[in-house]
Amino acid sequence: WPDARSPVLGSVSAQHMYGLPFRVLWPLCAGRQIDRRQRLYPEDLQQASLRHATFTWIASPALLRRLGERLDWPQLRGRLTRIHSSGGALPPEVSDDIERLLGIRPTEIYGSSETGAVAWRTGAADWQPLPGVAASLNDEGALRVQSPWVNAAEQQTADGAEITAGGFRLLGRLDRIVKVG
Repeated sequence: WPDARSPVLGSVSAQHMYGLPFRVLWPLCAGRQIDRRQRLYPEDLQQASLRHATFTWIASPALLRRLGERLDWPQLRGRLTRIHSSGGALPPEVSDDIERLLGIRPTEIYGSSETGAVAWRTGAADWQPLPGVAASLNDEGALRVQSPWVNAAEQQTADGAEITAGGFRLLGRLDRIVKVG
């Protein structure tokens, strides 16, 4: 990777099932600097980031939706080399705006506390299972995953899905649980 030494900064908690592997374990394995503070506000994340020549963000969709016009987009462009997002689907228009303003698209990670990270995508593309993960559907059309990250042979989700030639598409929750950013 051209940004192999870039520090990793983020808005997600290191105790979260997404924050631990992406804000702590991946940077440690890759030999990257880790910004220990959780940056809850876009302005704080930008200010801490601009102390470095290049950097990576580990963020939530809620933070990425709030980036707004108060950030110094020209200073971030070319220096922010990678964004990972998880904790809910990123609206396509937010991904489009980030690409237009920064020249990069966030990589979204799909998973849960029960499954761990199981798939990724950029933009409106289909979700691609991570290595070692298999996706299928149950009789009700809910996504079922087999993953090396869970003890059970397979984990049933409550997410409606459609299996595609390139992976799968999520069709919404089948239960009554709603995620609020």
